[in-house]
Amino acid sequence: MKRSLASMLFLHYFALGSVFPVLSLLLFRDLGLSGPETGFIIGMGALASIIAPILALPFADRTVSAERLLFGLNLLSVVFTLLMSVVTEFWALLFSYFALMMTKAPSFALTNSIALKHLEDPEKDFASVRLFGTAGWIGGGLGFALVFQPLFPQFGYRACLWLSALGSLALALWVLLLPGKKPAHLFELKDLTALLRPANARKIFTPSLLFFFWASLVLSALDRYYFFGVSFQLSTYGVPEPLFLPLLSLGQGLEIFFMVFMGRWLKRVGFKPLFLVGALGQLSRFALLILTGVNGNLGLTLFAIALHGLGFAFFFSNAFVYLDHITPSQYRSQGQLLYSFWIDGIAVMAGNFLAGWASAATLFPAQHRYDFAGFWWWAALSAFSALVLMFFGKYRLSEKPSPPSHSL
Repeated sequence: MKRSLASMLFLHYFALGSVFPVLSLLLFRDLGLSGPETGFIIGMGALASIIAPILALPFADRTVSAERLLFGLNLLSVVFTLLMSVVTEFWALLFSYFALMMTKAPSFALTNSIALKHLEDPEKDFASVRLFGTAGWIGGGLGFALVFQPLFPQFGYRACLWLSALGSLALALWVLLLPGKKPAHLFELKDLTALLRPANARKIFTPSLLFFFWASLVLSALDRYYFFGVSFQLSTYGVPEPLFLPLLSLGQGLEIFFMVFMGRWLKRVGFKPLFLVGALGQLSRFALLILTGVNGNLGLTLFAIALHGLGFAFFFSNAFVYLDHITPSQYRSQGQLLYSFWIDGIAVMAGNFLAGWASAATLFPAQHRYDFAGFWWWAALSAFSALVLMFFGKYRLSEKPSPPSHSL
């Protein structure tokens, strides 16, 4: 079963990694859209990440199993990806990309939920299975750059959409091989309203959980902030643009290395130490980038890029397990969907907004003035706030809240 789940995660992120790294180049360079039009279309992904998980809440493991829902969403992904590959007008591209992301946004949570549901020992095995998602992301990017782009040079970056559609189709077919457990019961409004009753809310929304959600918001937002600024900084060193993606993959290489051992470490020390290492890794990365903003050292910048892997390996890979661990069984798919809404929707929009605001105050490309130290200070202070709050939380492997009562 672990091999099947690893393949599912590989295919999911393969389909995404084929497109996301080069999407702006496809829209801006190949299709000739303006900068604002390109940014507006890409921004639709964050909006879909807010809307789609909420719309999927009544269905996942309620009216339909998470496996069958993932199957249907990926068939729709194939349709909208192919549609996007043939249209050229702004509004048609906007619609097709938004529709595509409405199918992809819930898939992040559903693949995690399915993997956690089928693993016999999620605390031990999830990280070693989830690392194949990172490998899939890298494989999708390399598959396009090394295979599809040379095979279809006349189509430019548009060929990445064909490769992504193949990945989505393969995932849909692969999910059919997974056993889909019968939904626990149909969705009822009282399932959600029960969570808001004061007695139940006090049991579930403990200070530790609130600290956890704040740290998740900050660290996920900082990932968007990081990607906004680091490519900009590399360009000031004279690094050729084709080398950006391989250099930025240094963090993913370190991420895969640590995730091989993560299950063993989680069993041995529990959630809190690993969460703290992830938050400290984020803080250390931005501290190094502050130094590089002062001395312009490329080697130190690459070391900071490599530290990117600590954030996901130690924090987010364990965060999915922690959320599954503390959520009553009948709410686990819904919990993962809400978490996706939080870190892939709200956090992404917050990170982009903060990065845009900070860059306006510190980076002036028209005048060739770049205060990268000032830009990264905001990220470092935010990462420090997440680290402090995680330090005061309690995250035990034995923590298991009771399901909320429906009684008044």
